[in-house]
Amino acid sequence: MNNNLEIRNFSIEFRADKESRFISGLAIPVDARSFLLGDFYEVVTKAALTDETITSNDIKLYLDHDPSHGTFARSKFGAGSLKLTLTERGLEFSFNAPNTVFGDALLEGIARGDYDAVSFAFIVKDDHWQDNGDGTYTRSILSFDVIDEISILSQMQAYPQTSVAKRSLESYKEEVRAKEEAEKQAQVESLKKISEIEDDFNDLYKNFLNTAY
Repeated sequence: MNNNLEIRNFSIEFRADKESRFISGLAIPVDARSFLLGDFYEVVTKAALTDETITSNDIKLYLDHDPSHGTFARSKFGAGSLKLTLTERGLEFSFNAPNTVFGDALLEGIARGDYDAVSFAFIVKDDHWQDNGDGTYTRSILSFDVIDEISILSQMQAYPQTSVAKRSLESYKEEVRAKEEAEKQAQVESLKKISEIEDDFNDLYKNFLNTAY
């Protein structure tokens, strides 16, 4: 797996029809805050998902991020067995389960409620950080560079902060520190300038008094 890939998961209700083998659900929700990821929350903005998200990515659908179970569906630059649709809720998916042992097991598992989470692997192109003022931060994903895969999960899995997210957060913190330092320096320079002006004024006033008397 690409070291820059990040993985997020969330609970979701799937729709499945064992007769038609049709399965659908929500792959990526928008404007919904994630659970706490270490010291930050995450939100995928609506602007992050566009038609290009679908047409510029080769997205596979797996079970539990395990390709050994086979590729259940695939959207290759917008075409293929995995149908991806943009809605108000986010990026929704649908496909027909393959006629395989794993496909049958997936349909049965969804019908029984064994599968109740979905996950996606991605690389962020642009994000924005905000300090929540309580020791936590909110990361808003503004655009994706890559959507690599979607996985249906048999259980919610804990994914720790990735080095990518940590680097992005540390970069934000460094920008904040640099801005605060620049503001402090600007204040010092302003006070210094005011002091110099006051000194010049006092000198002029003294010269005026000496001249007048």
